[in-house]
Amino acid sequence: MVKNKLLGKSYLTAIFFICMAILYPNGKYGIASGQGQQARNVIIQKIKGELIKNENIAREIIFPIKTGVDDCVVLFKNGSEIRAISLAQNQGGEGARSWRFNAILVDEARLVKDSITEEILIPMTKTKRQAAIYHNKPEKGKVIFISSAYLKTSDLYKRFRYHYEQMIKGSKDYYVCTLPYQVGVQAGMFEEEDILKEKDKPTMTMDKFEYEYGAIFVGSSGESYYPYDITEPCRVLNKCELEQPKKSNSEYIIVHDVAISAKNNSDNACTHVIKLKYKTNGTYIKEIVYTKTHNGATLPEQMQFLRTLVHIKFPNTIKLIIDVRGNGEPLTVVA
Repeated sequence: MVKNKLLGKSYLTAIFFICMAILYPNGKYGIASGQGQQARNVIIQKIKGELIKNENIAREIIFPIKTGVDDCVVLFKNGSEIRAISLAQNQGGEGARSWRFNAILVDEARLVKDSITEEILIPMTKTKRQAAIYHNKPEKGKVIFISSAYLKTSDLYKRFRYHYEQMIKGSKDYYVCTLPYQVGVQAGMFEEEDILKEKDKPTMTMDKFEYEYGAIFVGSSGESYYPYDITEPCRVLNKCELEQPKKSNSEYIIVHDVAISAKNNSDNACTHVIKLKYKTNGTYIKEIVYTKTHNGATLPEQMQFLRTLVHIKFPNTIKLIIDVRGNGEPLTVVA
């Protein structure tokens, strides 16, 4: 389900899983998120903070509700549970491998790496409930993705397209829908005038408005110099060189974009090696043969890396290009 950012994804998640937990005894239901705290917030803010005020829900729950970082769970009197798990994406999701659920909801799924979804999350749902095993009844686990939209180059869009294609072919195992901001306007949740004011802000691009509020996957970011549909096919190197081949007469140009921050979602320092293959008519072909990115590398580390590239790995380098404005100025001493 792809929704705009104002429709209350976490609230809907909480209500859905509470209904499942009450109606299906001994069910195990998991919530994972692309952001570490967000899965826990479904339990802390939506269930414990709001929904237990409903006496019909409260009487089904075993109190107290646990909200710890490593143990965030709602236990029900019929044996069901709703648990928030941490994916620890920087560790490949390994910390979540041991859990088993009858259904798992991936909140803000666009932020979850596709490898973690395929290798960690989906295998979690292959175990039946004990009641289904005892009565020898077929039962399939469910993986539910809920998110705002994003770029068409994202893993989420590929998954959305696949689920959509399976659904229109008639498969009952797949379902997709998008809920733009107009749904909230029609339901009286907010005023369209307020939403359109967001669109007019100088910091809001048309692309960002479409995927944040319109639940529309867009082809590229409005800040992109080149559209993604042009650059995406070029991201795989068919012929790469970790170093200059022996007896090579080709010349190389090395370009380096400087960045030093190690914060999450910060820019990476990026280096490309371009090979010049001269033709008999005096022109040449440019090929990118080597690319490397660094996150949080210090300037001395980047300087040593560039020296190694220029003098050892690609000695036929004729030009090193560095953006020397700002952080890159100290790298001008590379020689």
